[in-house]
Order: sequence, then structure tokens, then C-alpha cells
Amino acid sequence: MTSKQMKRLILILIVLVIITIALVWGFKPNLSGESTVSTSVAASGMPMNQSQSATHTAITAKRQTSAELLKASQQRRPQYRFDAQRLAEALHQQVIMQRSDAKTVVQHFALLNDTQLKDGRSFVQYDPYTIEGKFVGDHIKIDIPNTGRSYDGTITDVEKVDDDIVRWRGDLDGVNGQMSNFTVTQTMKDQYAIAVFHTPTGEYIMESKNGYGWVTTGSAETLNDEMKEHAH
Repeated sequence: MTSKQMKRLILILIVLVIITIALVWGFKPNLSGESTVSTSVAASGMPMNQSQSATHTAITAKRQTSAELLKASQQRRPQYRFDAQRLAEALHQQVIMQRSDAKTVVQHFALLNDTQLKDGRSFVQYDPYTIEGKFVGDHIKIDIPNTGRSYDGTITDVEKVDDDIVRWRGDLDGVNGQMSNFTVTQTMKDQYAIAVFHTPTGEYIMESKNGYGWVTTGSAETLNDEMKEHAH
């Protein structure tokens, strides 16, 4: 083989090696590119798969429960120190009052007289934290004792009356007409609350002190106030 032929063979081999390298490099998986795309999708808020979405939602909800809820509630009542654990639990509670009895209630709310004990009012236990954990758009459940009536309500407005008095307003879900709303007003320092429920079957008033109180009809409460006025 002549020197000229040898050089030509070497040149051909070099060209073949270059082509082979180019082909291998062209089909090599772009791992770094895939990683960048995945990170960008998660960071930019683009759709994630179902597993990733569920995890993201759970983490976000947990943060809102432990931090954002406490912060927002504290801003409404800067002079009051909330129990963070009770407030977090209240986020998942909707029933604002439960049945109790006169004997238990008088131990916490000593304003009951003999007439009130016998006028047919219903006695309840009321946790003020349940409503404290609610903001516009949140839902509550209202069970009117001794009526068999239960209503779902949606908070439509929250009014900060002063540093310690807050008033929640809302509508009864699925009920039309004027008799389909409610208000709950309470002070946390005094642990006192009063609520008015306008329902299709009438007006009901709840009064609570230290987590215990009663529910009566609006007419019965008006009659009781008139009797007290005549007594003086």
C-alpha cells in the first residue's frame, strides 16, 4: 500500500469516527432539559399531575390553618390572645350550638330567673371559637332546638364594631324571602354572644355567656322584656 493510499484510509476512518460521535450525541437523552422543564412547571403554577396537586393542596391548607387563620383573627381582635389550637380546630367545625340543660347553664350564666327557667326556652352550649374561625364565604350549621329545624348558613359580611366586638351576618342557604338571614355578635373578653336567626318558622334569639346560654323565640323574649319593665 502506497503512502498516498494510507493517508486516504486514515482520512476515511477519521470521518467515520466523527459521524459516529455525532449520531451518538444526537440521540443522547436530554436529562438536564427534562429536569428544568419539570421544575419550571411546578414553580410557574402550570398543571401538575393528580398526585402532585393533592400534595400541594394539603400543604397549602395546613399552612392556612396554623398561620393565616390565626393572623387574620388576631388582626380583627388585636387586644385578645387566641388559643391557637382551639382556633385551628374551629376551622373544621360548623355547628355553632348544641343542646344542654338548665342545671348546667346556670352554673356558667347566672342571669336566669325563675320565669326564664320555665318559659319553654331551650338551653344550649355555644363555643365562641366556632364563629371566630369564620370569614366571608364560610359556612355554619344552625340547629334550632325543639323545632326539628336545621339550617345551613353562609357568612356574607363580618363587621368589626370595635377592638373586642365583632358581628357576623349571613344568609340561610336554600331559603328565599326576608326570613332567611342571621347575625351573630360577640365579645371574647367578656365571653358573651347574642345571635338572631330569621327563619321561615319565625325569629329565634340565642344568648350565651361563658360558652352556655339559651335559645328562645323573638316573641317570648319580647314578652320577657316587657314583664321586666313592668316589674320596675
